Amino acid sequence: MITPKNHPIKFLLQFEWVMLLVAFLIELPQLPIGPQGSPWLAFVLIGGFALLGLVLPKDDPKLKYLHLAASFALLLVAAFEAKLRLIVLLYVVLVMRACLTFPAGVRVFITISIFCFSLFHQIDRIQNFDANRPPRSPGREFGMPRRAPSGPFREERLILAAISNTMLLGLVLGFIQIMIDAVLSERQSREQLEAANSQLRRYALRIEDVATLQERNRIAREIHDSLGHSLTAFNLHVEAALRLFNSDPEEAQDLLVEAKQLGSNALQSVRESVSTLRSHPLQGKSLEAAIGQLTEDFARSTGIVPTVQIQTNSIPEDQAVAFYRIIQEALTNISKYAQATAVSIQITQNQLAITDDGRGFDPQQTTSGFGLQGMQERTSAIGGQFELVSAIGRGCTIRVTVASD
Repeated sequence: MITPKNHPIKFLLQFEWVMLLVAFLIELPQLPIGPQGSPWLAFVLIGGFALLGLVLPKDDPKLKYLHLAASFALLLVAAFEAKLRLIVLLYVVLVMRACLTFPAGVRVFITISIFCFSLFHQIDRIQNFDANRPPRSPGREFGMPRRAPSGPFREERLILAAISNTMLLGLVLGFIQIMIDAVLSERQSREQLEAANSQLRRYALRIEDVATLQERNRIAREIHDSLGHSLTAFNLHVEAALRLFNSDPEEAQDLLVEAKQLGSNALQSVRESVSTLRSHPLQGKSLEAAIGQLTEDFARSTGIVPTVQIQTNSIPEDQAVAFYRIIQEALTNISKYAQATAVSIQITQNQLAITDDGRGFDPQQTTSGFGLQGMQERTSAIGGQFELVSAIGRGCTIRVTVASD
C-alpha cells in the first residue's frame, strides 16, 4: 500500500491536498442549500475522495480496480448529484493517483476515460443549463443596466466555454501524466542505479576475496616451487650420502657439504620469500643462466645431465618466469618419481617442452597433484595451453604453448 509515509512523490501528495482544499473552500459559499445541489453532499464527497488518497493499492490488482471503481463512483455522484463546482480538480487528482498505481497502458486508458467523462459532463451541463438556472429579477447590477443575451448567442457562448474547458482539461491531464511518468522514470532509474551500485560493491568484495585467494595460491606456489625444490635436492643428497657413508666416505662427505649448502639456500629462500613475496627468480639473471643453474643442481643430485636447447633470443618476462617455474617443478617431479635416465628441455619463442624417459604414469589417475596444478595455473596466467603426455613405462612429456602476438 502507498501511504503518506511511504509516498513515492511527496510533492504530488501535497499538491493533491491543496487541490482538494481548494475544491472544499469553493463549496463554502453554497452552505445555504440552493438549487445547484446539496453542499453537504459535496463536502462529504470531497472528504471521501481525500480519504481514498490516504491508502493506495500498489501490488494487488483487485484492490487497485476496486479503489478505482470507488473513485469513479464518487466522481459520478459529485458531477450529477452534488453539482460540484471545481470537479475538474478531482479529475486531476484521480489521474495522479492512477499514475502511481497502474502501469503505463492502463493509466493512459484511465486518463482518456476521465477526459471523455468530463466531455459528457460538459454536454449534460449545457443541456440542463436553463433548467437549473435560477430566475433573475430585472434591474441594475453594479450600477449598470442588465441586458440578457439572446438565446442563440448564450448557447454559443456556453458551447465555446465547454469546449475550451474540456480542451484545457485534456492538456492538463496529458501534461500531468507526462510529468509523473518522467518523475517515476527518473526515480526508477535512480533506484536501478542504487541497486547496480550495491551489486557493484558486492562484486568488488567478491573480487577482493578472489584476489586474496589467488594471492594465497601464488604464495603457496612460490614456496612449493622454490623451497620444495631445494628441500627435495637436500633430501636426495642426504640419502646418497647415507648410502655411500661406508663404501665411499669422501663422496659422502662431499654430498653432505652440498646438502648443507642446499639447506642454507633453502633457508635463504624462505627469508627472501617472507621479505619480498613478489620478487621473481630471474631478477638479475637471464633465462639461460637460471635454467643452467637448475640443470646443474639437478645433475648433482641425480647424476642426470639434462639436454637443453634454447632457440630464442628474448621472450617476455612473465613468460620467462613461468617457463622457469614449470621447468623447476618438472625437474623436481622427475627426481622424485620418474626414475629417468635422460631429460630433454627445449625452449622456443612460443613453446616449452620437457621430456624424460622415466617410468611414466597414468594422467587420468594423477590429476590432483599440487605441482601439476601449479604448472597449469602458471600456463593459464600467461595465456598458454598446457599439455601432458604420459603412459606407464613410456616416460612423460610436458608441453606449454603460448599464442604468438
